[in-house]
Amino acid sequence: MKISRLSVLSLALALLGFAAAPGLSRADFVVVKANVPQVDENVLLTSGEVGNTITGVTNQTNTGVFITSAAQVLESPSSGQARVEAETGDLLGLDSINLAGGATFTSLIFNLFSGSGSVVFTINGFDAFNNPEQYTSSAFALGNGQNFFTITAINGERISSVGFSSPGGIDDVRQLRIGGIAPAVPEPASVAMFGLGAGALGLVGAVRRRRATTA
Repeated sequence: MKISRLSVLSLALALLGFAAAPGLSRADFVVVKANVPQVDENVLLTSGEVGNTITGVTNQTNTGVFITSAAQVLESPSSGQARVEAETGDLLGLDSINLAGGATFTSLIFNLFSGSGSVVFTINGFDAFNNPEQYTSSAFALGNGQNFFTITAINGERISSVGFSSPGGIDDVRQLRIGGIAPAVPEPASVAMFGLGAGALGLVGAVRRRRATTA
């Protein structure tokens, strides 16, 4: 049976379209109000930094850490315990805690010190098949003094960033620890499209060789 070049190209385009379709996923991110030690690295913050982004590094793998807020100017005081706070007033939240180069992680521990009201976390990451997903937690009550939280990815999932919102405000974020650091996760659609594209080209080549043989 002869296969036309048009049929081969149509098949390749159909496969690429399937690969680009979004996949179904479910979140496996666990948030607990407690200090639950993992295999963690301490985050060493850049002392005396002021701006919408505070930087730091992990103490073992020297992975860059970025802590950002678009709504408030942040600072990491040059004296006392390493912490991130708002330059003025209470800290009302963070847009993101993430790693350099799109690296991912499996656990994050921090202390939202002396808060009032409640806090809600937004976690971005990837499932076991590298599909991106987002999870928003329920609200957790905050109180004076220590408010430790541990966020963990399970069932093969990975975390790319964590943010939080606390309308009542907190004094600062301190005692940050990050565990399970790994390189950036490739986009599943890109990987699938590359593989299917290569397969389609191979199919075209096979048809050409068959034609050359039977000519």
